[in-house]
Amino acid sequence: TALQTIDGVRYAEVAGELREVVCATAGDVGHLDLAPGVYLAGTGCTGVAETFATLGCTYAAIIAAAAMCFRVPALGWAPRGWTPGSPKTKQLQQRTRSVSMDMALQTPQFWYLWTALGCNISAGIGIIGIASTIMKDTFTTALPAIVTPTFCANYIVVIAICNIAGRLGWASFSDVIGRRNAVIVYLGVGAPLYLAMPAASFLVADGAVLPLAMFYGSSMVLFSFYGGMFATVPAYLSDLFGPKHVGGIHGRLLTAWSCAGVLGPQMFTVLRERASRGFCEDLARQMDPAAFEAHFGAPVTQLDSLLAAKTVSLSRLVELLPAGSPDPTPLLYNTSLYTSAGLLTVGFASNYMISMQVNRAYFNMLPDGHLEYREFGRQGVWTKVDATGSSVKAAGKSEKALDESELEEATTQPRVGRSIA
Repeated sequence: TALQTIDGVRYAEVAGELREVVCATAGDVGHLDLAPGVYLAGTGCTGVAETFATLGCTYAAIIAAAAMCFRVPALGWAPRGWTPGSPKTKQLQQRTRSVSMDMALQTPQFWYLWTALGCNISAGIGIIGIASTIMKDTFTTALPAIVTPTFCANYIVVIAICNIAGRLGWASFSDVIGRRNAVIVYLGVGAPLYLAMPAASFLVADGAVLPLAMFYGSSMVLFSFYGGMFATVPAYLSDLFGPKHVGGIHGRLLTAWSCAGVLGPQMFTVLRERASRGFCEDLARQMDPAAFEAHFGAPVTQLDSLLAAKTVSLSRLVELLPAGSPDPTPLLYNTSLYTSAGLLTVGFASNYMISMQVNRAYFNMLPDGHLEYREFGRQGVWTKVDATGSSVKAAGKSEKALDESELEEATTQPRVGRSIA
């Protein structure tokens, strides 16, 4: 049956009716165990709906089972062998005060860390979503015996393993070198590793394994950093703002993850499509116009509509290239990876600006969470809430002037005044 191209879409006459079809090449369907040919659009099944339904049911069952295992400790419960007293720790906020959730949002440290975390996630999550596709596009043509569909699927599994290992290993390492220094390592070393990945793509050649090793190794270290930063952030927040409201402050910090979850994948998609379109335009200009029209059923002047309808794709144009012509496919993601390196550089600068000494005026919570004090002006006047809920001003008392007896009273008396917990 003769094919027709209308507004960039391929059609074939089936039972006297024009039906949209897809002309699949070996590059399009080789990994699906299908033969190249012409297929009716909408007649296949990718299994996407079934996969998400299965995942949804599985996750719901696991989450429900885990939630039913939660238990609130009994009144007075303590770990075996535990005795009251101040722990011996190198934590910067060694005393008892903490920063409340609302007050934390007013500190520059919160927003510097928010930016650093958001940049790290934006760079990493864009790759995670299409890791298998990146591996396939970059190395399958040069190393078909190694980079098989199974290899690409296992690449995702290894990314997950490195992510978990980073959460355990790098987070423990941060106990030794400090949270701020750990994040400097994650972002400062991560940016050059992102640059190493496109450098490896320029070295791709038939049978060359070194570029694959460079790309694979760089990405594994990067994703260990990705997981390590997630595990380091709660302790980082505790060092900055004290332990009382780490959970709430961490929840607000994770809005960076929400933003990055939109920005990262969109960034990779837009940059990849832009690169793909540029390569397609270059290859179309190199082709004989008559050969182009004979293959796609439309002149090269209609390239825009053919690309929009996916009648023309980079893989199909590459198959029409003369033997020995360079294949630009391994370079598809270079712009995205350069942008990721730039994001980590921004995150590095943001983290570098964090001072571990948060202004004392922000520490408005004592350990029980029920005594509120604020500093007024330069005289160091404090407001203390008494048992009746009235404010009692202690003029002239600064934080250093609060003696041990007052701190002891604040931590042992029953709940009074307005609770901040």
